[in-house]
Amino acid sequence: MVTIIDDPYSGNAFGRIGKGIGKGLSEQLPKEIERGRLSAGLKKLEKESEGLDPMQYFSRAITIPGITPQMVESLGQLAQRRMQAKALQDFNAGEGKEGRGADVFPKSMLPGGAQGGEGEVAPSITTRPPIQATIEPFIPRTPEEKAAAAAKNYEANKGFFKHDPQAALAYEDQKDATEMARNQALQSQRKGEQDVQNLIQNSLTAQHGKLGGKVPSEVYSRLEDKAINAVKSREMGGEGLTEQQAIKKYGDELNEISKEYNQILSLGRFNLLTKGAKETTRVIKDIQKKLASRGEEEVFAKILQTNNGLSPDYAYKLAYPVSNSPEVDKYLKSLPAQPPFGPVVPKAKRVSQDQAFQEIADKMTKKSGPLAISDALREKGYDADAFLKFLTENKDKYLTGEQARQLTEARNAIPNLNDIFLHTMLE
Repeated sequence: MVTIIDDPYSGNAFGRIGKGIGKGLSEQLPKEIERGRLSAGLKKLEKESEGLDPMQYFSRAITIPGITPQMVESLGQLAQRRMQAKALQDFNAGEGKEGRGADVFPKSMLPGGAQGGEGEVAPSITTRPPIQATIEPFIPRTPEEKAAAAAKNYEANKGFFKHDPQAALAYEDQKDATEMARNQALQSQRKGEQDVQNLIQNSLTAQHGKLGGKVPSEVYSRLEDKAINAVKSREMGGEGLTEQQAIKKYGDELNEISKEYNQILSLGRFNLLTKGAKETTRVIKDIQKKLASRGEEEVFAKILQTNNGLSPDYAYKLAYPVSNSPEVDKYLKSLPAQPPFGPVVPKAKRVSQDQAFQEIADKMTKKSGPLAISDALREKGYDADAFLKFLTENKDKYLTGEQARQLTEARNAIPNLNDIFLHTMLE
């Protein structure tokens, strides 16, 4: 019997090629069609997966033609991580903003508050959050309140809790525990702040009393504020000093200021008439410069009235000399005097009183003294009372609160003996 062997290398070459192509297409074509349907299904699932929970995602994934169990499992894990990441993004995006995230996850149940700083009436080491935590301490919620919050948060952001309601309940328990610990920490912070602040205040008070200080209360208060502020960090507007460094620095400054005010008080009400003119003049002018450098002119004027018996007019003239306002001083020196207080001035060079008042007001600074300027105008023959009336009517435009208070002082009709004595020495 003859056996015929199928030899692929024999016969017609084109026949063999055609046979191979036909066989390949019959095997490859269904695979390509299946792969195309799988790809299309996956793309559709990707577009529709936004907002789907794991069960919904699984239900749609298994209906994709050609998908395998291994692919469904891998896609499910990937989708779960993606939804958790999206939930965290929503959580973060909602912080401090209006919208869904802000309602779902409040970051803190403690009362808020500014840390203090600019705009404070008095500098303080104590800050707002610790104070608020003390007067409005955190009260833990009841189990019912936490359960209600957990249900609301879970429904709003299931992905964040990995679709586990128990995780939402645990989150609420943890949030209460964290807020309680934070409240206690803030109250401890407040006690520490108070201890530092009290140490500075008590130390300065003790030092002032020990040295027999005579610093006026408002000046002392400002210095105390500076000492308290000095222990704050530089980032918070302080000097970064320790409490002992602040006490030493501002205790020394307090001592120097006290010596200056003791000099004023040592002149006395009647001693002005017995002390030498040269010494009295030196003390007055030297102290004025020192106090003016710290913005204490008004305090100086008050002491000159109450302690040294000067009239308001003359006390403010000494506290706010015209020379403190260079532009005003220069203008007044060049201003022609009104007859008969000076030489006759040609009509073309004369300055009207209203014009002079306006020019002076425009040149005044925060250091200018209205009463001192009015006195200089009087010496040149101008109506000093009219100038003060002009300033009173325009005080909102030209004067600070400190300057406006000068205009309310009860002024003497004639100078007293101390005024005359000092005027003779200082002019």
